[in-house]
Amino acid sequence: MTMPPNGKKANSKSTLSLLSLLLLPWSAALIFPSGSAAGEATKVSSPAFQDCLVLKQSTDANGIYIITVCKEAVRCQSQAYGFVIAARAPQWTVKAWRTDRKQWGELNLAEFLKSDLLFMNRLSYASDLSKPGKPSSSTSGRERTLTYTFAPIDSAAGSIFSYSDKEEKRQRQSKLLPKLTCLDAELPAQVGAIMRKLYELPATNGLPLKMTVSNPEGQTQVNLKTDLIQHRQTVSQCDFSPPADYKKTPLGKRFFVSHAQADFMNEMFDGMVHSK
Repeated sequence: MTMPPNGKKANSKSTLSLLSLLLLPWSAALIFPSGSAAGEATKVSSPAFQDCLVLKQSTDANGIYIITVCKEAVRCQSQAYGFVIAARAPQWTVKAWRTDRKQWGELNLAEFLKSDLLFMNRLSYASDLSKPGKPSSSTSGRERTLTYTFAPIDSAAGSIFSYSDKEEKRQRQSKLLPKLTCLDAELPAQVGAIMRKLYELPATNGLPLKMTVSNPEGQTQVNLKTDLIQHRQTVSQCDFSPPADYKKTPLGKRFFVSHAQADFMNEMFDGMVHSK
């Protein structure tokens, strides 16, 4: 045993004090398993929006969309076309980005709502819809919905229900009755406006959930449906902004489709998406 300078043995109290000093770092590691000992900065999680609604929606021609809405923001992601659009209060500037090209762009809300950038996302017959009448309301579980009925429209492009030339000719002369069901949610008007613009739908209250057109025989085609609604979701605020390393670019029609989709549509529609 090591002797102190005076030649006497170290007492047990001194030995315990020395031992405590040696074990202090190990004790801190056990108390703060994340590696943050007392006095060190604690990691802070990224801010998030609370009480969000997340909707999974399917369309007749443009695939699946994942929509996230809350009182502070809205986000729409197209799985088929590969783009994301999002906006946040209070300015509600609309930002769009693509992961395949690592690009993003933006427009103020008024310019975005007046544009035809999302013409490829228009629901079938949506461009024929007039101003709707007063909606009827209903409640199912926790969801309160508004159903709008529009004036009948012509089936000018041929029947969506017929299976023979004779039936198609008859159907061409008939009218179709469109209906739009919306979720009556207590959210800012900008949220609903951006969602309706995604599908090029006319102005209504609420968030679009389902659109159908029916013929006089009662046959119905579903153009938009909501497959899933998740309530009270917590979503990171980072999801509502493009990644910092993406390159900013002007927004044009071509931005909202992939290169392969743009090439195909240029052949089909004589170059209508050649804009940058």
